Amino acid sequence: MGSPDYGFIFCTVTLMFIDPSCADDVIADMQKCTLPGGFNLIVCAMNTEENPCPVPFPFTLKAGQLRQAYQGWELIKYNENVGTMHNGAKLQFATMLAKKPG
Repeated sequence: MGSPDYGFIFCTVTLMFIDPSCADDVIADMQKCTLPGGFNLIVCAMNTEENPCPVPFPFTLKAGQLRQAYQGWELIKYNENVGTMHNGAKLQFATMLAKKPG
């Protein structure tokens, strides 16, 4: 991809459906394509020892994985809380709003 073009990129409840071998590249592309001072919003299911994911998603985040991927960015919001999906399933989600250094 070329130079950054976007002030805001969001990826909410979609990373779980990608091939796990592509996840790091998808996040890196989001970061690369974000303008300085722009934002990334990610919500993704997690699979942790404390909260194993009950849904067989192809990809889930590990504890702290998303925070680590965004080192150097300002984390406006970051949590790894248990939530409820539309079908009632309880699982842990990483939720992050990060601002790219400007």
